Amino acid sequence: MTLRYKILYMSFGAGLVILGIVLNSLISGNVNAQVDMEDAVFENITVEIRYSRLLNVRMLFLEMLLLQMMLLVEI
Repeated sequence: MTLRYKILYMSFGAGLVILGIVLNSLISGNVNAQVDMEDAVFENITVEIRYSRLLNVRMLFLEMLLLQMMLLVEI
C-alpha cells in the first residue's frame, strides 16, 4: 500500500468519524443524564468472569515465560 492510499484511507476514516459526531449532535442534542439521580444501593453483586481462548493462551504463555525465568535464575 503506497503512502497515497494510506493517506486516503485515513482521511476517509476521519471523515466518517466527523460525520458521526455531526449526525449525533443533530439527532440527540444536549442530554443531561444526572438530573434527579439518587444513589443506588445494591445488596449483592455477582461478577462472572469468562475467559476467552486467546486470554487462556496468553496466560499460558506468561506462565511458561515465568517458569523459564525462574529456572534461569536458579542456574
